[in-house]
Amino acid sequence: IIGLQIFERIEVMHNHLLLHRDIKPDNFLFGIEEPKKVHLIDFGLCKRYTCDTGSHIESKPLTNIIGSMNYVSLNVHKHIEPSRRDDLESAVYILLYMYFGKLEWVNCDLVDTIRLKEEIIVLDETPLVMKQLLKYIRLLRFDSVPDYELLLRLIKNEITKIK
Repeated sequence: IIGLQIFERIEVMHNHLLLHRDIKPDNFLFGIEEPKKVHLIDFGLCKRYTCDTGSHIESKPLTNIIGSMNYVSLNVHKHIEPSRRDDLESAVYILLYMYFGKLEWVNCDLVDTIRLKEEIIVLDETPLVMKQLLKYIRLLRFDSVPDYELLLRLIKNEITKIK
């Protein structure tokens, strides 16, 4: 249910033409008046993904990694400008962290981190829903509009199985 709210918050932000670029557990808080409601915070690395003309920003190489190393997407590790797909991939890493209680690539060097993030999709112990989310997200082009309905439906189907 937390994962569903994380993806919903990212969708709302993207609908406002913004990329967060630092999706990680520390940037989600539970409400005080509504303790089961998740809030997205810390927009310090936030950026518009459209130009003044309304077209999508261009993909350009990064000189520095943007975001938190344990949660950035494979594209960001490869110094590709982040877009909506990268916020979503980072959200899946949060779900993996919540599920396993750790991320295998923490404290690894860059080469091992990338390898482990690539391999997570084929490991038997990775829940099917997380594999499905990652497969879909990793197929998105830089300027693709993610199918948020599909992503939310995958998560909702998993919630239904658990209940």
